[in-house]
Amino acid sequence: MIIHKIYVDEMWGSEKETYKISPKKATQAFNNLVREEISQVYEPIGKEDFSEKVADFRKWESEYKILCRKMPLIIYKDEENRLKARIYSWGQPDYEYGEADIESKEVILEEIEINE
Repeated sequence: MIIHKIYVDEMWGSEKETYKISPKKATQAFNNLVREEISQVYEPIGKEDFSEKVADFRKWESEYKILCRKMPLIIYKDEENRLKARIYSWGQPDYEYGEADIESKEVILEEIEINE
């Protein structure tokens, strides 16, 4: 039996885990979670910064095929056949210098095989 796990992976761990049996429902939950995460970003990155991130992705992670790239996200499949949506945004400004760094988080859809 195959179930689908949908979750947000951030630097400090995963959150918002949901499980679906139907691939259609899993894709729908994945899309909804991507929309929700995009709506919650502090400040989306600009066009030039996004182009830079896409170029970096193609250079450093060339083994992955980009399925979709639309500012501020890149959707791709990794070597474990997990569907990932990487969302880029500006982080909160640093208190000491008042500058912000580009942060990313990933929404992941993966298939898990369960032996009964």
